[in-house]
Amino acid sequence: MMFVVLAYRNDVAARVLVQRWLAAGERAALLTCEDLSRPGWRYVAGRRGDGRAFVEGRLIPTRAIRAVITRMPAVGEAELAYVHEDDRRYAVAEMQAFLLAWLSSLECPVLNRPSPSNLAGPSWNGPEWVQRARRLGFAATKVKQRAEFVAGATLDVPRPTDECQIVIDVIGDRAFLPGGHEPGAGDASRAEAAVMLARDAGVELLRVCFARGDEQTPTFLEAGFWVDVAAERVAEAIADRCRDLSGEPVTSSAAQSAAGTMVTA
Repeated sequence: MMFVVLAYRNDVAARVLVQRWLAAGERAALLTCEDLSRPGWRYVAGRRGDGRAFVEGRLIPTRAIRAVITRMPAVGEAELAYVHEDDRRYAVAEMQAFLLAWLSSLECPVLNRPSPSNLAGPSWNGPEWVQRARRLGFAATKVKQRAEFVAGATLDVPRPTDECQIVIDVIGDRAFLPGGHEPGAGDASRAEAAVMLARDAGVELLRVCFARGDEQTPTFLEAGFWVDVAAERVAEAIADRCRDLSGEPVTSSAAQSAAGTMVTA
């Protein structure tokens, strides 16, 4: 059984995630748009067990995929530079539609499950995130959205600024600071709020940005799905979450020492 990371070809963090899993003795591979262009794929709606996928140079049965971690919210034209420019836009649309159908059909864990306009989770803009945060009882302030250009796609990426100085990455029911560091006592309320927001959104991977201020009343600013998957403890937590969702025993050192970072509220 193999962990598969769907990512842009220049996504360094995704490659580090795969390498960390391989070093830990797991089977793992990166799935890019170039793999999607290879012959041998098989997907039949309603017949999940009959599928095949081409991943890093080899065909594997879909049932051999242990979990998929999605780092690609949308197929970018830059990913299909090998396609003639006259056909590229059409190829992008076809690949996006295929990935939406394929990811939605998988019986294994998919972090995060796609929505019709975002392969990596719900397609919500800033005001929608603010509304959900306020509905959960958090203070919330809309900040100007910042975009980052990654391998041909524009992503909304929460990052620390003068306004946004506290970032929490959520993996299932666990919370981390960037770099995989454990939240301290001063960030406990923000960690709890971030996990609550992820649960409300129905996602397993979420980055949430808070304003620095009252530790007991966190002020939400923005959220996105571009978490720091390259951090060692985050990589372990993602693998643990996939095992948990599959009903497998969770035995990693990260899970055994997670008591201080798990949120049950």
